[in-house]
Formats: sequence, C-alpha cells, structure tokens
Amino acid sequence: MRKYALLYLIAIALATNAFAQDDFTIGHLQNLRDNEIYFKGINTAIRPATGVENEVYDSLIFPKNDKVDKNWFVRKLFHEHLFIIGNEKYKVYFDPIFDFRYNRLNNLSDPANPIAVNGYTNTRGAIVNVKLSEYVYLNTSIYENQAVLPAYMEDVYRIKGNIPGYARVKKLNDYSEFDYANAYGNVSFRPIKCLNFTIGYDRLFIGDGMHSMILSDYAAPMPYVKTSVKFGKWEYVNLVTRLMQYNTMQNVETADKTSKVATYNFMIFNPQNGWQFTFFEQSVIDHKNKTFWGGLAQGIPVARIFYPIAVENTNARFGANVMYEHPKIGIFYTQAVINTDRFLSMNADSSYNSHTNLSMDFQIGYKNHNLIGVEGLNLQLEYNLAYHIHSFLKNNVNGNGKHAEWHTPNTINSNYGQSLTIPKNQDTYLFSAMLSYQIKWFKIMAMYTLSPYTQYLETYPLQYASPDCFVHTHDHFDFQFIYEMNPVNRMQWFAGITMYNLADKPFDYYFSIGFRTALRNNY
Repeated sequence: MRKYALLYLIAIALATNAFAQDDFTIGHLQNLRDNEIYFKGINTAIRPATGVENEVYDSLIFPKNDKVDKNWFVRKLFHEHLFIIGNEKYKVYFDPIFDFRYNRLNNLSDPANPIAVNGYTNTRGAIVNVKLSEYVYLNTSIYENQAVLPAYMEDVYRIKGNIPGYARVKKLNDYSEFDYANAYGNVSFRPIKCLNFTIGYDRLFIGDGMHSMILSDYAAPMPYVKTSVKFGKWEYVNLVTRLMQYNTMQNVETADKTSKVATYNFMIFNPQNGWQFTFFEQSVIDHKNKTFWGGLAQGIPVARIFYPIAVENTNARFGANVMYEHPKIGIFYTQAVINTDRFLSMNADSSYNSHTNLSMDFQIGYKNHNLIGVEGLNLQLEYNLAYHIHSFLKNNVNGNGKHAEWHTPNTINSNYGQSLTIPKNQDTYLFSAMLSYQIKWFKIMAMYTLSPYTQYLETYPLQYASPDCFVHTHDHFDFQFIYEMNPVNRMQWFAGITMYNLADKPFDYYFSIGFRTALRNNY
C-alpha cells in the first residue's frame, strides 16, 4: 500500500512542474490500446468497436484483472473498473468520467491586444459497458463540459456557432470559454458468428491513421446503422448515417438545415499475411430527387459510383484503405479516394448552371509501437493530401424546375458544418508526427502537426461557414507527461504544453495540468 501511495505523491509532484493539453481537434479519440489490436488478424479500420465483434475487442473492453490485491480501494484505484456486476452470462462495467484541469491561455496572435486567461476544464459524466452472453453488447456515455479552450476556438465559434465534434455549444463569459455536451450510445447484436448488426449515435472513424480521408470523427456525432457479414477472408460492411447539412453558408444558429442520408459500403479482404485491403464507396444523394435513377442508386451500391454522371445534386466517393503490418518493420497504411460531385445552381434570371467537381484525397502513414526494438517506444508519421483535379461548368442548362443547391464536395460531406474528412480544404495537405515512450505507468508524448497557412480571417467575411473555409492552425506542437494510475479506465494525472499559430501570426500557448479518466473505452 505504501508503494502505491508513494507513486501517487510522485505523480502529483511531477505534474506541478509541467503542463499539457490533449487537443481534441487533432487526431481521433481512440482509446483502445492501438498496439494490442494489430497482428491479431482482425479488421482494424472501422471504429467504434463493439464487444461482440471479436475476442480482441471484447478483451479490451472487458479486461480480466490479473492482480491479486485484496484491498478493494487499491483494486478500484489502480487495476479495475469502479463497478463490476455479472457472471459468466453477463457483464456490466460502470465508470465515472471526469476531466479536471487548470488551463492557462496566452493569446499572442494579436500583439496589439494580447490576452492571458487563467482557465479550467470541468468535465463530468459516466460510461456503462454491458455484454449479454456472447450475442449482445451495448454501451452508453454522457459528458457535460465547461472549459476555456485554445484561443483559435474563439474564432471557430465566432464563424461557425459551434466547435469541432460538438453540434451545439453555449458561449460563456470569458474569452474562449464554452459550455458543451455530448452523449453516445451503441447496441450491437451478433445472432450468428459471421453476422453483426449495430445501431448507435456516435462519432465514426475509418482508417488506421491519426486522420481519415474516408470518414473522420472530427465532426459531431451522428446516428448510424451498421451491418457486417463475414465469409472466410472477406467481410462486407454496410454503414448508413444521417447528416445535418447547411443549405446556406451561415452560422449554425441561423443556417437553413437539411437532413440527408449518407451510405457507405465496404468490402474488406484480410488474407492473414499482414495485408488488409478495404474497398469502399459512399454517396450522399439528394433526398428531393425521386427519379428512377435516384431509386436505383439508393438500392444498388455499384450504381451510385456512376450516379453523379447522370443526375444532378448528388455526390459519390470511392477508393481504398490498405494496411500492411510486419512484426519487425512496423505498420504501413494508405488511403486513396476519388470524389465526384454534381449539382445545379440557379441564376438571377431563373436559369440553371450545371457544376461538376472532380477531386482526389490521399493518405500515407507509418507507425511502430516498438521502434528499433525498444518496448514502449512509439513513432507515427502521416501525410494527408486533398487535391482538386478539375471543375466542369455548363451555363444555361434546362433545369425543368429542379431543386437548385450550391455546395462543394466538402459541404456535402459535412455534419453541422463540420467536415467528415481531414484535412478539410481542397488543394491542401496535413503532415503529422508523433513520438512517445511509455515505461510502466509513465508516458511522455510529443506531437507535431503542419498544415498550410490560412488567411481565412483576412480574406473571407465571417458569415461564410463552409467546412472548406474552416479556421485551423498552421504549426501545432503538443507535449505531454502522463502518469497512468489505472490502465483499465485510463485514470491519469497529466501535464504539458500546446503551442500553435494561425496564418503567419506569432505562436499562442496553452498550458494545462489535470486529472482525468478515459474519454472512451470502446473507441
């Protein structure tokens, strides 16, 4: 008991000498042990995971405690979930969620009016994971937050009316101070070994990297239905989501919103030799179109690839995610996506113009959880590119009273004005590098992200809220020191510093120190 108390005091002492910030707008909220899902022969590209999909995810969500300490307080503080109910037939795990930290925001972007704010993060919530026999899994969680966020979030909110990952946000009194909340839930049913159904409300992510060019959890959560069928080395996954999109480029509070349905179809080939191939197609089809082609495209996945060629006001994307893992060399991954987008716009004289956009997204990355043979030394490098290939315009076409809707591939692939892919802009790139080292309970992490300068605030009026005109940082550096008290629910003391800049302005600083539990257990 003295050993645990001593480690506890050491962690507090170290935390007072450093500062940290987990910037939720960069990367995704993956809390499954990344080094424990590879080299197991399973599909690693689709999040969130559910406990009945396979034994690997099940063991991470419902871990067995191999500690023999008989003291209840010590077990709960260092080794177990807070409440565990069940037997061999069912399991219920409950944990509180909290994130209590002191933040200091130094905004130097405007040298004539520098701002320093002593802030905080105050997150409270709870998460429940349930497994009924081997066939049913469900989880639910809720988060209530008040926080002083990095200074550029003030600009994001001023333009958008929300912040990344959250649809509804309330501005509080201080600079860059917000009140925001989210709730998540998933129910998964596996009637037979090769068939799985999942319904939920969650953030979704496709890929093996820090970011995704297919579907990223940068945007607010959305309702979805997922069906998975496995046959040998092949797996078919159908994913249907609902998106809330803006009809006009305005603030979230004033924009005219339209609910649309996006469908994804994945064909996964896992030959069990280190390679994994995921082919996909995705469409957001104009719900106002009731033609024969519209019905055909909604019913037949392959037809949707060619659908934008024949029909206005629709979008199709197709491509692949490829991953290769080698125990000694590491993990390589890549994504390639082709985007086609066609829509009508109406002129002042009620004539129509036909627009067709063609663009490409590309990602390549590498990660190694035991770099140069050192256990716990983790390196990840990633490059993302979004490239506009060509635009076609036909003036004065015959619209025949059809619905006119101005959009871009980024606005139609968005939820509450937040892009579904990263990076967000066309003709731009995003480079990320992360290096961390963990030994027992202690972890040091450094991350750097580079994207092109943005002159958004100087060149665009604030009423524009298109996802491809979003405020984002140019250089972004994050350093953290973490003491992980409980690896099961990720209870951590942490500290560190974030430095970032917008456009060609000076660096801003964001310091943090705090105590938190995992954001997610199944993600």
